[in-house]
Amino acid sequence: MSGIKRDFQCVTARCVERALAAEPERAKAEPAALPAVEYFTAGEGFSVGDIAVTPFTIPHDAADPVGFVFESEGVRVGIATDLGYMPPNAAMRLRGCDVLMLESNHDLDMLRMGTYPWSLKRRIMSRFGHLSNDDSVSAVQRMIGADLKTLCMIHLSQKNNHESIVRDMTARMITRTGAQLELGIAKQFEATGIFEVARRRPARPLAPARNVQMALF
Repeated sequence: MSGIKRDFQCVTARCVERALAAEPERAKAEPAALPAVEYFTAGEGFSVGDIAVTPFTIPHDAADPVGFVFESEGVRVGIATDLGYMPPNAAMRLRGCDVLMLESNHDLDMLRMGTYPWSLKRRIMSRFGHLSNDDSVSAVQRMIGADLKTLCMIHLSQKNNHESIVRDMTARMITRTGAQLELGIAKQFEATGIFEVARRRPARPLAPARNVQMALF
């Protein structure tokens, strides 16, 4: 996918308006922190260069949180973290992606036996908290299809999870389903590396965009 360069001095930031409104003091204190801010609405697509972006609503205890599907040249990449559970609308958006990056936040036993206060444990395990390893693997199994080539489990808790647990659970699920795909596990302090994904189908026309960013650099 082309069209985005790492020139953060000139990038226009996009955010859900309610999310910015939830932090009015911060916005006042840093009025020049970003060159420009444009608002989008969950469910309404927009484009950044040649990349079509579809934000969708997710269940989390934040101001209007969203996941994303990015599409360019026939390749679709879905990413979702901070989900208390996998709702039908999110599963619908993420199904059929070539690359899926999904939260696998915590091991339930580690969380329950860990040092977090009970109030925080309840929040994490709630329907507006985070996906456990079990729930994440179950969601992926329901969404796996012929298009999926790369699966990356992300947003692992540093205190209540471990890469080896997530890798073992996910690998066993992949074996059961017979899927042929690349598995990655995101780490806390290391880059995941580069996933190379070839186009499986003809490029689709970009969805009509409410906001089109004219220049990124």
